[in-house]
Amino acid sequence: MIGGATIRLPGKEGPQSFADKRASAILLLSAQGENHMGLDAHSWEGFRLPMLLMYGSRDFGPYGETPDWRSEAYRKAPPGDKYEVEFEGGQHMGFAGPVPGGGIQDEVFQCAKLESLAFWDAYLKQDRQAKRYLRSHALRKFSVNGAKFASK
Repeated sequence: MIGGATIRLPGKEGPQSFADKRASAILLLSAQGENHMGLDAHSWEGFRLPMLLMYGSRDFGPYGETPDWRSEAYRKAPPGDKYEVEFEGGQHMGFAGPVPGGGIQDEVFQCAKLESLAFWDAYLKQDRQAKRYLRSHALRKFSVNGAKFASK
């Protein structure tokens, strides 16, 4: 919400904004899609900040929504410094940290960490090399093609 997405609140007329001018970039991990938590089909239309959205191909919504439901923020936000990564095999808690037994979730965590750090460097430190990295989708090689990328 601090990045500029609007929500509808019970008893309030029209969409409500909680945008905070201090925010300069937003990282979304397993974001909610519309029809939950006040989000609707128009919630992302005014979202102008740089955005990195990440989710997993096994990251279903709380009511059985398909994983691409988590991609709505990216798809519905206007173009300009927006990035999306879908991790093959990734689950909802795959971004929380390494798990006992490792496997695909550890790979998701490591890839998400690399992409997140590059995103923060690009937009908080204004690092041109980090921006080039993001635009190149270089993480694809590290993930052994286990991630799908989009940018606009």
